[in-house]
Amino acid sequence: MTARRLIKGCVASLFLVLSASAPAASTAAALAERIDGLLREAHVPGAAVALVKDGQVLMARGFGQRDALTPGAAAGPRTLFKLGSLSKAFTALAVAQAVDEGRLAWDAPIGSVWPALQDADPRVAALTLRQLLSHQTGLDLDRLEVLLWPQPNAYSAPQLLAGVAALRDDPRRVTGFHYSNVHYALAGAVLAQAVQQPFGERLSQRVFQPLGLDCTAGGFDRRHRPDLAQPHHVQQGRATPVRTDPDRIDDALDGPPGGVRCSAQGLARWLQFHLDPQRARGVLSAAQWQTLHRPLDVVSTRFAADGTLDTVQTYGLGLQFVADTRGLRIDHFGGLAGVSAYLAVWPGRRAGLAVALNADDAATRGRIVALLEDALGLPPPTPRRPAGDAAPQALPALGSLDPAPWAGRYRDPWFGDVLLCPENDQLVWRSLSSPRLIGPVGTTADGRPHLRWNDRSVGADAWLRWMPGTGGAQALTLDAVPGADFDFSALRLVRVADCPQPPDAASRPQR
Repeated sequence: MTARRLIKGCVASLFLVLSASAPAASTAAALAERIDGLLREAHVPGAAVALVKDGQVLMARGFGQRDALTPGAAAGPRTLFKLGSLSKAFTALAVAQAVDEGRLAWDAPIGSVWPALQDADPRVAALTLRQLLSHQTGLDLDRLEVLLWPQPNAYSAPQLLAGVAALRDDPRRVTGFHYSNVHYALAGAVLAQAVQQPFGERLSQRVFQPLGLDCTAGGFDRRHRPDLAQPHHVQQGRATPVRTDPDRIDDALDGPPGGVRCSAQGLARWLQFHLDPQRARGVLSAAQWQTLHRPLDVVSTRFAADGTLDTVQTYGLGLQFVADTRGLRIDHFGGLAGVSAYLAVWPGRRAGLAVALNADDAATRGRIVALLEDALGLPPPTPRRPAGDAAPQALPALGSLDPAPWAGRYRDPWFGDVLLCPENDQLVWRSLSSPRLIGPVGTTADGRPHLRWNDRSVGADAWLRWMPGTGGAQALTLDAVPGADFDFSALRLVRVADCPQPPDAASRPQR
C-alpha cells in the first residue's frame, strides 16, 4: 500500500460519523485516581485533562497543584495551563476566519498584507500563509526564535521585521517540511496587520468567546484571572517554578506559535470542535473547517517488519495527521520550559483527548495519554523502545576571564542592546530587551569565552566570538553549544559604549 493510498483511506473517515467502538476501560473515578498517582510518582505538580467520546465530555478536570510552592493552590477544571505548540491550531483557525472575511487569502503573498516585508526580504514577502502554517517555506528562519523566548521580553513585530531584514542575504535554504516557530510568529503578525487588532484580543473575541472556550492568549490581566498554572522543572524529586507570571500578560511574538492557555473545560470544548464541524457554525465556514482538517505533504513514513507500510505522518495547518493501524489520528505536541502538552482526536472513532502538564515531563505525559487511550477503548500502539531519561549532569566550573577586552555596551539592529560588564568580580551578560537572558561569562577548559545562562530553562549556553567590526568598532556574536534551543549565529553585536559607571562609583570623590 502506498503512503498516498493509506492517507486517502484514513482521511475519508474524517468526514464520516461511525459507531462507537469499545467501551471505556475504567470508570472516571478509577481513571482519575491513576492519573493522580502518576503525577505524585513523577513529582509533577499538576495537569489539565480532557476526554471526549461520541460528542460527550467524559472528563474535564484539573489535577494536583497549579503552583508547587503555594499551599492550597489546587488545580481545578478552570485552571489555565500553557499549551505550547498546541497554540498553532488556534492561530490557523484565526487565519481561516480572516480568509472567510476576505481579509486574507491562503495563497496570496504575505507582503501584499504587510508591505514592509518587501523591503525587509522579498523572499519572505513572497511566502503565503499556507506555506507558513504548513512549515513549507524553504527558508531557514530559526535563528529569529530568540525573539520569541524566553518570555517576558520586549520584542514585537518591528524587531521581527528587522530580524527578517538581517537574514536577507543569507544563502541558507531548507527543503520540504521544516518545522519552525518563526513561521507562526510571522503568520500572527500578518493576521494582526490584516484585522488591525492584537493577536490575543482577536482570539478572545473571535475564537474563544464564540466557541465557549475557557482559554486566553496575550493581552490580559492575571489579577482578573488568577487561576493560572505556573510552569515547573522537576529535578531529583523536587518541582521548582520556572518563573511566576507578571500581573499583566501582554501580547508577544510567542503568542501565535505557543502562547495560548486553556483549562480542562476549554480543552474539552476544543476537542469537540475538531470532532464535529457543526460546532463551527457561526464561527467558521464549512469549507474552511475542512481546510483546517485536511493533511498536506507527507512528512515521514514507517514500515513494519514485514515491509508493509505501517505509519504515515503528514502536517496540515497547525495540526499533524498520522495514519496507522488504529486509523486516522489528528494531533499535536506542545512543549515549553516547564510545560508539556498533547492533544489528539480520532475522527473515525469520534473520540479525543488532551493533556497539559505544568512541568516539562514528556514521559509522564505519555503515561497519562496511554491511560486515556485505554479508557477510550483504543488498541495499543506499536511498541517502541523507550528512550529513557538522562541523568542530570553537573556543570563544570567556569574559569575567570579578563573583562577588559570584552566589557561594554553592544547593539544588534534587531536583538537590541546587551551589557557585558563586570559584576561582583565576574563578567556578566545582560540582554536589555530579554531580561531572562542573563548569565556569567567565563572560560571553558579549552580557554574559550563561554556564556552560561542563570536561568537553566533557556537551554542555550553559548561561546562568545569576535567578528570583524565596522569602521574599527568591536563586534561579537554567539555560537550556541551543540543541541541548544536557539541559534544565535545571526547576531552581530557591535560595541557602542563603555559599561555604565556603577552608582556607588559615581558618588565617590575622585582622588
